Amino acid sequence: MRSGAGTGEGAPDRAFRVLQGAPIVPLAHYSSAVFLHESADTAAYRSATDALRSLAMTPGESAGLIARAVEEMESEG
Repeated sequence: MRSGAGTGEGAPDRAFRVLQGAPIVPLAHYSSAVFLHESADTAAYRSATDALRSLAMTPGESAGLIARAVEEMESEG
């Protein structure tokens, strides 16, 4: 199972792709939850996940960015 993008608003949500099945998007809210499973409903989440993956840094790039930020902060202080 792979996790995808969340909206960052309200309760967390994630898009999942079950290994042998269609994508499922669970949406959790303060008082209820729902699972989206129809292709028309999950398409936007799949698109957002693809867009975020194309923009995301690799783990090595992220570590380098954090290391450079730490060095900058330490040299200023």
